[in-house]
Amino acid sequence: MPTLWSSSRDRRMRRWSLTCVVVLALGLTPFAPSASASGRGTLDVPPTAATRATLPAPFTGSVDDFYVVPHPLPAGARGDIIRMQAVDAGGSRTGWRVMYHSVDEAGHDRAVTGIVTIPNAPPPDGGWPVVAYAHGTTGISPSCAPSRGPSLPYPFGIEGVFAQTDYIGLGPVGELHPYLQREAEANAVLDSVRAAHNIAGAAVGNDWFLVGGSQGGHAAIAANEDAVTELPEYRLLGTVALVPGAEVTRDFDDPVQVGIIMAFAIFGNSQDSPDLDPHELFTPEAYDALVGPMTTQCAGEGIVAAIPFALAGTLFRPGVEDLPQVVAWRERNEVARRRGESPLFVAGGVKDITVVIARVRALRESLCAIGQPLTYVEAPEGDHNTTGVIVAAQAIEWLRARAAGEPLESDCPDVEPTTTTTAPTTTTAPTTTTTPSTTTSTTIDSSTTSTTTSQSTTTTLQAPTSTTAGSGTSTTSSSSPAVVNAAGERSGGAVSPAVAADAVTAQPSYTG
Repeated sequence: MPTLWSSSRDRRMRRWSLTCVVVLALGLTPFAPSASASGRGTLDVPPTAATRATLPAPFTGSVDDFYVVPHPLPAGARGDIIRMQAVDAGGSRTGWRVMYHSVDEAGHDRAVTGIVTIPNAPPPDGGWPVVAYAHGTTGISPSCAPSRGPSLPYPFGIEGVFAQTDYIGLGPVGELHPYLQREAEANAVLDSVRAAHNIAGAAVGNDWFLVGGSQGGHAAIAANEDAVTELPEYRLLGTVALVPGAEVTRDFDDPVQVGIIMAFAIFGNSQDSPDLDPHELFTPEAYDALVGPMTTQCAGEGIVAAIPFALAGTLFRPGVEDLPQVVAWRERNEVARRRGESPLFVAGGVKDITVVIARVRALRESLCAIGQPLTYVEAPEGDHNTTGVIVAAQAIEWLRARAAGEPLESDCPDVEPTTTTTAPTTTTAPTTTTTPSTTTSTTIDSSTTSTTTSQSTTTTLQAPTSTTAGSGTSTTSSSSPAVVNAAGERSGGAVSPAVAADAVTAQPSYTG
């Protein structure tokens, strides 16, 4: 029986595993569009005078120099801006590459980089919401930070201030990213929201949303769990986790994938956790082949270097999986251990061979066990790179429903429906109208459909249309997942809007 650290030697497993790693190697684009070339805009609503006084002057040096962390770090609270550099975010937004204060797992002050973009339009009453984005795997080297591109956050249908963290250790020169370190990921995400407030000042309000894909799904769930205690000053309305890399304490007959993921984790966490010494955990041959690509290049090069060892089951020394420090690392970096502040939208792809569907289904069970309000969907044709595209319209509609304060009936059978009372939040759309509207919402339970009607005045997309799923598989139990087909249609009687089609097709692939 293959374990986390070895693989079956039969031909079928080798072919399947090679397919997995090739998919990983070819899909290494962060789940966000690139910056446009339409010119930098200006912020019509500047920060307040009090906030502006805390901001440093814009950094005018080179991009490479931006990532050299000041030593010693200037004093500052979590989310305070250390450095900011203008980036092109398109004509309708003002963009900043930022370096801000956060804390790592040990509570040490760390400089973290990322991107914040702000609409140039006047904010709505109450200010813009923040949409925080947690990206998928890019690697563990400083050169792999999405903000270096920059790769800009994707709004998921909500118009607001966008914040995308690089995570701790990605970006700053001389560091390594502690890959899948739960607390460090969560802190970086939560403090990116504070950074967005510091940059945007009076233009931003108290509400925020959180979206993550793959590794970012793990980070998003962790941040949702911690938000109520670590970011109590702002209100998290909804969290989306797409093909989330979770259930790290369990194996799902996916040894090659998990072996490569753990290789990144060991190299990345070794800087902060000396007991995870790569010299002692990898075989000598694997260490020599992986140390360069893993620590100085990005995910694609690291994966390619690890392929032959993962297939042969020779990445790690015998018995590594049972070492106390390895067991402890997996335990403390698990998510779904306590109920989060906001409802969750979780999506998995049935054809995903990176984060296999059994892993996502197990996560769903864990979330239901702790009473987490949850919408759970599966894309029957979705793999690791396409599931986010397939379910994007559904996720957008779900976030808008949370913004409107519509009730959510959880897909977990014993979880009470939740309702958030909130002012209408502006949503992004191909076409917009501002009209009083009657909104019919469909509850989330996949086997029964009920509707509620609410009156609101907001700037919205053209009204979504309900469509009966043509190729999705209907569900018959409240504990069964809703199914989304390639057209974004959800079975079980729920809505399937043909909204933001251009936004869906514009999303590139992302990694684990």
